Amino acid sequence: MDRDWLTADRRSKEFQNGVEELLLFAFENGFDENKISCPCVKCTHSKSWKARIVKDHLFLNGIDETYKCWIWHGESAGGSQSSEKTGSSQSVHQIPMETENVDGDIASDLFDGKDVSHEIRWIADGPNKDVPAFSGYKIDGVTYSTKDRDDTRQVQCIGVCVQADTMVVDGKDQNIEHMSHIFYGVIVDIWELDYSNFRIPLFRCKWVDMNKGIKVDDLGYTLVNLNRLGYLNDPFVLAKHVRQVCYIDDSLDKLWSIVLKLPDKKYYEDNEDESEGSVEVELENDFFLPNLPDVDEEDVASYIRDDIDELIELS
Repeated sequence: MDRDWLTADRRSKEFQNGVEELLLFAFENGFDENKISCPCVKCTHSKSWKARIVKDHLFLNGIDETYKCWIWHGESAGGSQSSEKTGSSQSVHQIPMETENVDGDIASDLFDGKDVSHEIRWIADGPNKDVPAFSGYKIDGVTYSTKDRDDTRQVQCIGVCVQADTMVVDGKDQNIEHMSHIFYGVIVDIWELDYSNFRIPLFRCKWVDMNKGIKVDDLGYTLVNLNRLGYLNDPFVLAKHVRQVCYIDDSLDKLWSIVLKLPDKKYYEDNEDESEGSVEVELENDFFLPNLPDVDEEDVASYIRDDIDELIELS
Protein backbone atom coordinates (compact mmCIF):
# COMPACT_ATOMS: atom_id res chain seq x y z
CA MET A 1 0.00 0.00 0.00
CA ASP A 2 1.42 3.39 -1.02
CA ARG A 3 2.30 5.54 2.00
CA ASP A 4 4.09 8.37 0.18
CA TRP A 5 1.36 10.76 1.31
CA LEU A 6 2.89 10.73 4.82
CA THR A 7 5.48 13.27 3.64
CA ALA A 8 3.12 15.26 1.42
CA ASP A 9 2.01 18.82 2.08
CA ARG A 10 -0.86 18.81 4.58
CA ARG A 11 -2.74 21.20 2.31
CA SER A 12 -2.55 18.85 -0.64
CA LYS A 13 -5.26 16.55 -1.93
CA GLU A 14 -2.80 13.67 -1.61
CA PHE A 15 -2.49 14.17 2.15
CA GLN A 16 -6.26 14.54 2.54
CA ASN A 17 -6.89 11.29 0.70
CA GLY A 18 -4.21 9.57 2.78
CA VAL A 19 -5.85 10.60 6.06
CA GLU A 20 -9.20 9.31 4.83
CA GLU A 21 -7.49 6.07 3.82
CA LEU A 22 -5.97 5.66 7.30
CA LEU A 23 -9.29 6.23 9.09
CA LEU A 24 -11.10 3.87 6.71
CA PHE A 25 -8.40 1.25 7.30
CA ALA A 26 -8.97 1.50 11.06
CA PHE A 27 -12.75 1.11 10.67
CA GLU A 28 -12.35 -1.92 8.41
CA ASN A 29 -10.24 -3.55 11.11
CA GLY A 30 -12.98 -3.22 13.68
CA PHE A 31 -11.96 -0.06 15.51
CA ASP A 32 -14.68 2.08 17.05
CA GLU A 33 -14.66 5.64 15.73
CA ASN A 34 -14.58 6.85 19.35
CA LYS A 35 -11.31 5.02 20.09
CA ILE A 36 -8.67 5.55 17.42
CA SER A 37 -4.98 5.85 18.23
CA CYS A 38 -3.73 9.25 17.10
CA PRO A 39 -0.51 9.13 15.01
CA CYS A 40 0.05 12.89 14.90
CA VAL A 41 3.49 14.20 15.88
CA LYS A 42 2.07 15.54 19.12
CA CYS A 43 0.20 12.48 20.40
CA THR A 44 2.48 9.80 18.84
CA HIS A 45 -0.01 7.03 19.68
CA SER A 46 -0.04 7.95 23.37
CA LYS A 47 -3.68 9.06 23.13
CA SER A 48 -6.85 7.86 21.44
CA TRP A 49 -9.61 10.14 20.22
CA LYS A 50 -12.75 10.22 18.17
CA ALA A 51 -12.20 10.00 14.43
CA ARG A 52 -12.93 13.68 13.81
CA ILE A 53 -10.42 14.76 16.47
CA VAL A 54 -7.75 12.44 15.07
CA LYS A 55 -8.40 13.92 11.64
CA ASP A 56 -8.04 17.47 13.01
CA HIS A 57 -4.80 16.53 14.76
CA LEU A 58 -3.30 15.13 11.58
CA PHE A 59 -4.03 18.28 9.60
CA LEU A 60 -2.99 20.68 12.37
CA ASN A 61 0.04 18.89 13.84
CA GLY A 62 1.12 16.63 10.99
CA ILE A 63 1.58 12.86 11.03
CA ASP A 64 4.54 10.81 12.19
CA GLU A 65 6.29 10.25 8.85
CA THR A 66 7.89 7.01 10.11
CA TYR A 67 4.49 5.42 10.72
CA LYS A 68 4.46 3.35 7.53
CA CYS A 69 3.27 0.12 9.12
CA TRP A 70 -0.11 0.84 10.70
CA ILE A 71 0.20 -1.61 13.59
CA TRP A 72 -1.79 0.71 15.85
CA HIS A 73 -4.70 0.52 13.42
CA GLY A 74 -4.90 -3.21 12.71
CA GLU A 75 -2.04 -3.89 10.30
CA SER A 76 0.28 -6.78 11.10
CA ALA A 77 4.00 -6.19 11.45
CA GLY A 78 4.54 -7.78 8.02
CA GLY A 79 2.49 -5.07 6.39
CA SER A 80 -0.55 -7.17 5.35
CA GLN A 81 -4.03 -6.24 6.40
CA SER A 82 -5.44 -8.31 9.24
CA SER A 83 -9.09 -9.24 9.28
CA GLU A 84 -8.93 -10.43 12.87
CA LYS A 85 -7.22 -8.89 15.85
CA THR A 86 -4.72 -11.33 17.35
CA GLY A 87 -3.90 -11.43 21.01
CA SER A 88 -0.69 -9.45 20.53
CA SER A 89 -2.26 -6.70 18.43
CA GLN A 90 -5.12 -6.51 20.90
CA SER A 91 -2.70 -5.74 23.74
CA VAL A 92 -0.84 -3.21 21.59
CA HIS A 93 -4.01 -1.21 21.02
CA GLN A 94 -4.99 -1.39 24.65
CA ILE A 95 -1.79 0.22 25.88
CA PRO A 96 -2.71 3.83 25.05
CA MET A 97 -6.36 3.27 25.90
CA GLU A 98 -5.92 1.78 29.35
CA THR A 99 -2.78 3.40 30.72
CA GLU A 100 -1.84 6.44 28.66
CA ASN A 101 -5.14 8.03 27.73
CA VAL A 102 -6.58 8.75 31.16
CA ASP A 103 -6.76 12.50 30.50
CA GLY A 104 -8.45 11.89 27.15
CA ASP A 105 -11.07 9.64 28.76
CA ILE A 106 -11.76 12.20 31.47
CA ALA A 107 -12.07 15.00 28.92
CA SER A 108 -14.41 12.86 26.82
CA ASP A 109 -16.65 12.21 29.84
CA LEU A 110 -16.70 15.86 30.84
CA PHE A 111 -17.35 17.24 27.36
CA ASP A 112 -19.77 14.59 26.13
CA GLY A 113 -23.09 16.22 25.33
CA LYS A 114 -22.02 19.62 26.65
CA ASP A 115 -21.54 22.88 24.80
CA VAL A 116 -17.82 23.44 25.32
CA SER A 117 -15.80 25.95 23.31
CA HIS A 118 -13.05 24.78 20.98
CA GLU A 119 -10.50 26.73 23.06
CA ILE A 120 -11.36 24.76 26.20
CA ARG A 121 -11.13 21.49 24.28
CA TRP A 122 -7.67 22.34 22.95
CA ILE A 123 -6.48 23.45 26.39
CA ALA A 124 -7.76 20.19 27.90
CA ASP A 125 -5.77 18.34 25.25
CA GLY A 126 -2.60 20.05 26.42
CA PRO A 127 0.04 22.03 24.52
CA ASN A 128 2.49 20.70 22.00
CA LYS A 129 5.42 18.94 23.63
CA ASP A 130 7.85 21.08 21.64
CA VAL A 131 7.88 24.50 23.32
CA PRO A 132 9.67 27.26 21.37
CA ALA A 133 11.69 29.81 23.33
CA PHE A 134 12.25 33.43 22.36
CA SER A 135 14.69 36.11 23.45
CA GLY A 136 12.21 38.87 22.60
CA TYR A 137 8.44 39.13 22.24
CA LYS A 138 6.11 41.99 21.31
CA ILE A 139 2.58 42.12 22.73
CA ASP A 140 0.18 44.98 21.96
CA GLY A 141 3.07 47.20 20.91
CA VAL A 142 5.15 46.46 24.02
CA THR A 143 8.48 44.69 23.54
CA TYR A 144 9.68 42.26 26.20
CA SER A 145 13.16 40.72 26.37
CA THR A 146 14.95 38.06 28.37
CA LYS A 147 17.73 39.06 30.76
CA ASP A 148 20.44 37.62 28.49
CA ARG A 149 19.25 39.59 25.46
CA ASP A 150 18.61 42.74 27.43
CA ASP A 151 22.20 42.87 28.70
CA THR A 152 23.37 43.52 25.12
CA ARG A 153 20.84 46.26 24.33
CA GLN A 154 20.52 49.93 25.17
CA VAL A 155 16.80 49.74 25.91
CA GLN A 156 15.63 47.93 29.04
CA CYS A 157 12.71 45.57 28.37
CA ILE A 158 13.04 42.96 31.14
CA GLY A 159 11.12 44.50 34.02
CA VAL A 160 7.56 43.37 34.73
CA CYS A 161 5.05 43.66 37.52
CA VAL A 162 1.85 41.79 38.19
CA GLN A 163 -0.96 42.56 40.60
CA ALA A 164 -2.18 39.49 42.43
CA ASP A 165 -4.46 38.65 45.33
CA THR A 166 -2.87 36.86 48.26
CA MET A 167 -4.16 35.32 51.47
CA VAL A 168 -2.57 36.55 54.70
CA VAL A 169 -3.12 34.89 58.08
CA ASP A 170 -3.42 37.28 61.00
CA GLY A 171 -0.89 36.32 63.68
CA LYS A 172 -3.22 37.15 66.57
CA ASP A 173 -6.63 35.70 65.79
CA GLN A 174 -5.55 33.49 62.84
CA ASN A 175 -8.12 35.09 60.55
CA ILE A 176 -7.45 34.89 56.83
CA GLU A 177 -7.37 38.20 55.00
CA HIS A 178 -7.38 38.67 51.24
CA MET A 179 -5.00 41.38 50.12
CA SER A 180 -3.86 42.72 46.77
CA HIS A 181 -0.12 43.08 46.18
CA ILE A 182 2.11 44.09 43.30
CA PHE A 183 4.99 41.73 42.55
CA TYR A 184 8.06 42.92 40.66
CA GLY A 185 10.36 40.73 38.61
CA VAL A 186 12.80 40.26 35.74
CA ILE A 187 12.11 38.08 32.69
CA VAL A 188 14.47 35.11 32.38
CA ASP A 189 12.77 33.03 29.67
CA ILE A 190 9.97 33.60 27.17
CA TRP A 191 8.08 30.49 26.07
CA GLU A 192 5.16 30.01 23.73
CA LEU A 193 2.64 27.26 24.46
CA ASP A 194 1.22 25.90 21.20
CA TYR A 195 -2.34 24.58 21.41
CA SER A 196 -2.52 24.07 17.62
CA ASN A 197 -5.35 26.56 17.06
CA PHE A 198 -3.81 29.29 19.21
CA ARG A 199 -0.63 30.13 21.12
CA ILE A 200 -0.13 31.51 24.63
CA PRO A 201 3.09 33.38 25.56
CA LEU A 202 4.46 32.59 29.00
CA PHE A 203 7.17 34.39 31.00
CA ARG A 204 9.50 32.70 33.48
CA CYS A 205 10.67 35.38 35.88
CA LYS A 206 12.81 35.99 38.92
CA TRP A 207 10.50 37.68 41.42
CA VAL A 208 11.60 40.08 44.13
CA ASP A 209 10.70 38.98 47.65
CA MET A 210 7.77 41.14 48.69
CA ASN A 211 8.83 41.26 52.36
CA LYS A 212 12.60 41.79 52.02
CA GLY A 213 13.10 43.24 48.56
CA ILE A 214 10.53 46.05 48.25
CA LYS A 215 10.34 49.36 50.10
CA VAL A 216 8.95 52.87 49.73
CA ASP A 217 11.23 55.82 50.51
CA ASP A 218 10.36 59.08 52.25
CA LEU A 219 9.41 60.69 48.95
CA GLY A 220 6.99 57.92 48.08
CA TYR A 221 9.04 56.14 45.42
CA THR A 222 8.93 52.36 45.23
CA LEU A 223 12.36 50.70 45.29
CA VAL A 224 13.27 47.06 44.75
CA ASN A 225 16.36 44.99 45.49
CA LEU A 226 16.73 42.66 42.51
CA ASN A 227 19.10 40.43 44.48
CA ARG A 228 16.54 39.57 47.15
CA LEU A 229 14.48 36.96 45.37
CA GLY A 230 11.53 34.86 46.45
CA TYR A 231 8.76 32.59 45.15
CA LEU A 232 11.27 30.30 43.42
CA ASN A 233 8.61 27.60 43.05
CA ASP A 234 6.21 29.96 41.29
CA PRO A 235 8.21 31.67 38.52
CA PHE A 236 5.68 31.63 35.67
CA VAL A 237 3.15 34.26 34.65
CA LEU A 238 0.95 34.69 31.60
CA ALA A 239 2.25 37.50 29.43
CA LYS A 240 -1.18 39.11 29.25
CA HIS A 241 -1.23 39.59 33.04
CA VAL A 242 1.94 41.67 33.36
CA ARG A 243 2.72 45.34 32.99
CA GLN A 244 6.13 46.51 31.88
CA VAL A 245 8.28 48.50 34.30
CA CYS A 246 11.82 49.84 34.24
CA TYR A 247 14.41 49.67 37.01
CA ILE A 248 16.78 52.64 37.53
CA ASP A 249 19.72 52.36 39.93
CA ASP A 250 19.27 54.41 43.09
CA SER A 251 22.11 56.94 43.27
CA LEU A 252 22.17 56.68 47.08
CA ASP A 253 22.32 52.88 47.25
CA LYS A 254 23.31 50.83 44.21
CA LEU A 255 21.74 47.69 45.69
CA TRP A 256 18.30 49.22 45.20
CA SER A 257 16.50 50.31 42.03
CA ILE A 258 13.71 52.83 41.55
CA VAL A 259 10.65 51.43 39.81
CA LEU A 260 9.42 53.33 36.76
CA LYS A 261 6.10 52.55 35.15
CA LEU A 262 6.10 52.54 31.36
CA PRO A 263 2.99 53.49 29.40
CA ASP A 264 1.65 51.23 26.71
CA LYS A 265 3.66 51.75 23.53
CA LYS A 266 2.27 51.69 20.01
CA TYR A 267 4.82 51.69 17.22
CA TYR A 268 4.81 51.18 13.50
CA GLU A 269 6.06 47.79 12.39
CA ASP A 270 8.75 49.39 10.20
CA ASN A 271 10.33 51.24 13.12
CA GLU A 272 13.80 49.70 13.26
CA ASP A 273 15.25 52.22 15.69
CA GLU A 274 16.39 50.35 18.77
CA SER A 275 15.39 53.26 20.96
CA GLU A 276 11.82 52.73 19.72
CA GLY A 277 11.04 56.41 19.82
CA SER A 278 10.67 58.70 22.79
CA VAL A 279 8.83 57.27 25.77
CA GLU A 280 7.27 59.20 28.61
CA VAL A 281 8.25 57.61 31.91
CA GLU A 282 5.96 57.71 34.91
CA LEU A 283 7.65 57.37 38.28
CA GLU A 284 6.26 54.66 40.54
CA ASN A 285 4.91 57.16 43.05
CA ASP A 286 1.19 57.65 43.44
CA PHE A 287 1.04 60.16 46.27
CA PHE A 288 4.16 62.34 46.17
CA LEU A 289 3.70 64.23 42.91
CA PRO A 290 0.09 65.33 43.56
CA ASN A 291 1.26 66.95 46.85
CA LEU A 292 3.49 69.46 45.09
CA PRO A 293 2.13 73.00 45.56
CA ASP A 294 0.32 74.55 42.64
CA VAL A 295 2.07 77.52 41.04
CA ASP A 296 0.05 80.36 39.63
CA GLU A 297 1.31 81.16 36.15
CA GLU A 298 0.83 84.88 36.77
CA ASP A 299 2.70 84.75 40.07
CA VAL A 300 6.18 84.92 38.56
CA ALA A 301 9.00 85.97 40.86
CA SER A 302 11.44 88.65 39.69
CA TYR A 303 15.09 87.69 39.62
CA ILE A 304 16.42 91.11 38.49
CA ARG A 305 18.46 93.01 41.05
CA ASP A 306 17.42 96.63 41.46
CA ASP A 307 19.92 97.62 44.14
CA ILE A 308 22.86 98.27 41.79
CA ASP A 309 23.63 100.77 39.07
CA GLU A 310 23.26 99.99 35.42
CA LEU A 311 26.05 98.04 33.82
CA ILE A 312 28.13 99.95 31.31
CA GLU A 313 29.58 98.11 28.38
CA LEU A 314 33.16 99.13 27.63
CA SER A 315 34.36 98.99 24.07
